[in-house]
Amino acid sequence: MEWEATYSQKLVSIEEAAKSITSGDKISAPGGCAVPYQFLNSVGERWQELKDVSVATVLYMDMINFLEDKYSGHIGTHSIFIGPLERMFMEHGNIKVTSCNLSFARELFQKTIAANVVAMEVSPPDKWGYMSYGPVGTSVNGALVESADRVIVQVNDKVPYVYGKDACIHIDEVDIICECHHDLHVLPDIPVSENDRKMAQYI
Repeated sequence: MEWEATYSQKLVSIEEAAKSITSGDKISAPGGCAVPYQFLNSVGERWQELKDVSVATVLYMDMINFLEDKYSGHIGTHSIFIGPLERMFMEHGNIKVTSCNLSFARELFQKTIAANVVAMEVSPPDKWGYMSYGPVGTSVNGALVESADRVIVQVNDKVPYVYGKDACIHIDEVDIICECHHDLHVLPDIPVSENDRKMAQYI
């Protein structure tokens, strides 16, 4: 398979992939379990070397190391959805929010945020060299790739292969590949409270 040679040529460590980010870069990282958390945290470790780097996303489901105010001016977050982590760190002033209906997310990412780099987690390639965006990435990843100058993927063998329109990317479309195999992030089940039960009785 010809794509295997291309894969090997583009494969680097997460730390090496993070070094490709330079001051002024705008990074789009799709939300939830499609965010390449290990890659972004590796970029965050270089915060003192960087200026005016922003990461546009929808929802963080794991800790990101550059949410505190000391990273302001170096690397920050531009989110279109406020989840628990965003609320927790909002007072630090290093999270910009552009709230929108999620049906407009593709247009917002392409025209307003206009990131020059896209970083995302994907599945391993199939026999033709296509990597799936997984269960979340199909929402906006295709639009992100269209508007970016640089495409970075973090391959995770736990990402399920999802089929459909704008559901995958070929190795030839990717600039940098790194790998990190781990369980997908999931939202925890919240125990049902007595107040929840009382409110449910009205439905």
